Amino acid sequence: MSAPVAPSSNANEYAQVALSDLDTRYSALRLPDPKAMAALSSSLARHGMLQPLTVNREGNTLVLLDGFKRHRVVSDDLGETVSVRIVVLTPPQAKAALVTFNRPHRGVSELEEAWVVESLVREHEMLQKEVAELLGRHKSWVCRRLQLAQRLESSIVEDMRLGLVSATVARELVRLPRGNQARVAAAIQRHGLNSRQTVQLVGRLLKAPDATGMDELLDDPMRFLSPPTKDLGPQDARLSTAGDKASTSITALTRQARITNSVLHSPTKGLHVASDVEVLRPRIREAMDALDLIVATLTKFLDASKSNA
Repeated sequence: MSAPVAPSSNANEYAQVALSDLDTRYSALRLPDPKAMAALSSSLARHGMLQPLTVNREGNTLVLLDGFKRHRVVSDDLGETVSVRIVVLTPPQAKAALVTFNRPHRGVSELEEAWVVESLVREHEMLQKEVAELLGRHKSWVCRRLQLAQRLESSIVEDMRLGLVSATVARELVRLPRGNQARVAAAIQRHGLNSRQTVQLVGRLLKAPDATGMDELLDDPMRFLSPPTKDLGPQDARLSTAGDKASTSITALTRQARITNSVLHSPTKGLHVASDVEVLRPRIREAMDALDLIVATLTKFLDASKSNA
């Protein structure tokens, strides 16, 4: 097995550049992680950006290779200047770096690895043996990642990029035929299934005798899934039963708000086109009214807690 290709000898060049000068074309090969983003945002607010971003010099363009989460957190101010470490790699080497740079701290999921492998094979017409040598992996590893990328429906991939489908759910969905994955993903989201329940559901779907059995499972999956082995009690022992329900609901609301924000900002969806906005206007107004109500209720809740303190 060969070692992954190393950067060129001028890999230790550093510079200060504006965020707007960075090309983020490889962000399509990375997945959003709302929890990690929230934690990183808090850390950057306290300490600033302690490590430089890593970029590849391709002609006169600086292409981001490592630091996508940090870039996304601070990208609201594109005029901001950040420190970057500049390497010089060929396009295939640059894509391989998305995996190899993150390997020590396991910062890339199996699916992200699969997308890199698929891109190297399809776009750069590399043989699987060549990809294995470039990434410092065995050919069987490359074959498994390539199969993973090819088994997932394109609609699921798009939902993953928007944060609507997690990598954990996607790993289960690839066990199903491509024609069924989107429908199953919708059922998982609609019924709020957790990771354990998703594994159970997919296992039962694979054993479903016919389409009718699959329909029954997806219409009411909770009827067929095993209950928890024991009552785990509230998520936080300090909370009452009602407080635990409020915590669960607030967490779900926060996650959905972040997902919606990501969808609205996604350039692939074209939601800033006037015709789309006009169609969505009633729903947007309804959502804004609901959010105003929630904010008012949460504010009263906080004020009441202060008065009772």
